Amino acid sequence: MKKILLVSALVLVIATSMVSGTLAAYQISLPDMATGSVVAKKFVLVEGTPNTFKTNVKIAPTESKEMTFSVTNDNGAGDISEVNMNVQVTIVLDDISTTSGKEVRAIPPLTVKVYKGAVADMNLLSTSSSTLTNGKGTLEYNLVDLFTAEVSRDQIFTVVVTWTGGDNATDTALAGPTHGTKLTVTVMGTQHT
Repeated sequence: MKKILLVSALVLVIATSMVSGTLAAYQISLPDMATGSVVAKKFVLVEGTPNTFKTNVKIAPTESKEMTFSVTNDNGAGDISEVNMNVQVTIVLDDISTTSGKEVRAIPPLTVKVYKGAVADMNLLSTSSSTLTNGKGTLEYNLVDLFTAEVSRDQIFTVVVTWTGGDNATDTALAGPTHGTKLTVTVMGTQHT
């Protein structure tokens, strides 16, 4: 019986080989069929020109002073931001700290307006947040999609500081080197998604 079983199995194997050609299963390997990588896009925000901010700019009641600054999404070396960008401009008004220890207090009746471009462009920005008290505080301006991906652009801002004045006694008391306001501008860029 064992011989019959062995012969039958051998005949079956031979018959199967003749019909299908082999007992092996087909297998194909495609090494490195597709490769790729992911790299971070460029995100560029730098100070541009002009920047006309100066220290100790003298101002008197009812006068206004204009100062400009600029930001760009192009570093000048061929690197342009590759994503759309929101920009937040923050202006802080504060007392002036001196190295001599003299106290120089902020001028309370100052107002600040910020324009995108020149004042003549009449593109006055609205603050998204304002906390001015006694001439000190913070103004924030949020600009959505200020910069477009892969489009080089400089954006000029004009800051207008005005001493509103109006009360002679108060204005006279604020005159001289004991009063002055420091303006600090910071700019933050955030990817617009």
